Amino acid sequence: MAWQGLPRKLAFFISFVVIMLVPGCPLPSGTITPSITLTPTTPPATPPMLPPVKVLASFPNGAPALNKTKEFVVIVQTPGQQVTDLSVTIDLPVGLERVGGELSWFGAIPRGSEVTIISASVKAIKTGNHSVIVNRNQDPAKNLGMFWASTGFPIYVLVGENSAQWGTDPPRIPPIPTQSPKPTESPPPIWTP
Repeated sequence: MAWQGLPRKLAFFISFVVIMLVPGCPLPSGTITPSITLTPTTPPATPPMLPPVKVLASFPNGAPALNKTKEFVVIVQTPGQQVTDLSVTIDLPVGLERVGGELSWFGAIPRGSEVTIISASVKAIKTGNHSVIVNRNQDPAKNLGMFWASTGFPIYVLVGENSAQWGTDPPRIPPIPTQSPKPTESPPPIWTP
């Protein structure tokens, strides 16, 4: 019974020795050895990555002051690829109203283009801080798998009675000065038990 497993163990041992020793043995003279020559190649140049789409919104001639009207535009740049089924909509706040033009657009733009897709006249009807929201969406099935849906990016507008400002950053409100004791006043007494 003990001899039945011996041939299997012996066969395993011999095959193990052959596998381990044969690759290290010198070849007899006159044997052809294969050779591989590697030549360095230059990888193909890859073009720089370009953003597929840029959406820019602005008041090109300044924001409207109270009861004044100014133009609001949205420009789409497509340096990286053609874009199809792109939609852009504008949400105006309560303090601004559209008096002309459109606030939405849907369409395609060829690669390497810069197109003004929205041009609207906007009137300021209330002073204060306002945010114009630019929403954009594109269908990934028709745009090389690129999906672009946004909750919107803001354009901030600060409307005053005679002037207005706009920007992509919220307006800065100056700090309120704190009152310090006058030099003639003495500090309050410290209570001690």
